[in-house]
Parts: sequence; structure tokens; C-alpha cells
Amino acid sequence: MLLLRDTNAFIPSPRTTSPELLERSAALAATRGIFGCYLQTELGHGSNVASLETTATYIPETKEFDIHSPTLSSSKWCIGASGKTATHGVVQAKLILPGGEDMGPHLFFVQLRSLAERMSFRDPQALTRNHSWRYRPKAFDGTLANDNGFARFNHVRIPKEHMLSKFAQVTDDGK
Repeated sequence: MLLLRDTNAFIPSPRTTSPELLERSAALAATRGIFGCYLQTELGHGSNVASLETTATYIPETKEFDIHSPTLSSSKWCIGASGKTATHGVVQAKLILPGGEDMGPHLFFVQLRSLAERMSFRDPQALTRNHSWRYRPKAFDGTLANDNGFARFNHVRIPKEHMLSKFAQVTDDGK
């Protein structure tokens, strides 16, 4: 069973992906269960997608994308109650082609945690931050139960097929 936290943002995502990624992620969900979150908002831009700092640079030699959050202000924040549970995220990042051409924001499917341990990856190649973060009490302690997570990506490599590519594709040679 596919368990999703940010249902309004994460559930529509499969409709924008390739059949291959959909098949793999559905199989993963059926055998282990995955929790998803949507990672668009950055500390430095809020919801201004045109100002995203996180990049997804295509590397034709390995057919991978390099997901990178270059600054503190490019830290991604996920919607409430996903900080401790999300195993995968749909990440909004600027697509950069070989030669540096910025193709604007696109969506990418990124694993955030080990499925076996349900913990953040420890490998320095993986996330530098993916910790739970709690809001301080506000009105009537209403936000104490929300574990809002954040993530910074330090050159995390993902397969080319993890770009949600139903409406936009990158060729193997980077065009």
C-alpha cells in the first residue's frame, strides 16, 4: 500500500511521471510502503518557484541528475507531519542541461531515507540535512504535533528516470 503524507501535492505526481518509474515505485510501495512528501518551498524564496536555488544538473556520462542545494537559503521545507516519516520526496528543482542551460523548474523523485531503517541516510553523498524540526508553541499549542522536516541536498545523484517526465524529457545526451 502506498502511504502518502502530502496527499494534495504528492498523489498527483504519478500522473506526471514515466510508466517505468511509476511501475518501480508502485512495486516498492506494494512491498515496503513508502511515505511521500512534496519539497518545493525553500527558506529563501517561500513559494516563488521562479527563484528556486536547488538545481538538478544532468550528467550525460552517467545518465544521472545531480541534485544540489548550494546555500542555506535553498533548504527545502516539507509540509507538516512529514519530517520524521517521509521516505521519498518529489523535489522541485531547476533543471540544468550540459553547458549550463537553465530549463526552469521541474520535478524529481528522490529517496530521502533508508527503507529498512526509516532513518536519514548517513552517507555524505546523500542528504546533509533531513531532520525533524518542530515549531515552537503558537496558538494554543496547536503545532506541537507537527514534525516539519527540511532537507538540503549535497550533490545527491539520482537516475535519469527519476525526473517526472511525462510532459518534458531529457535525451540521454542531454538535450
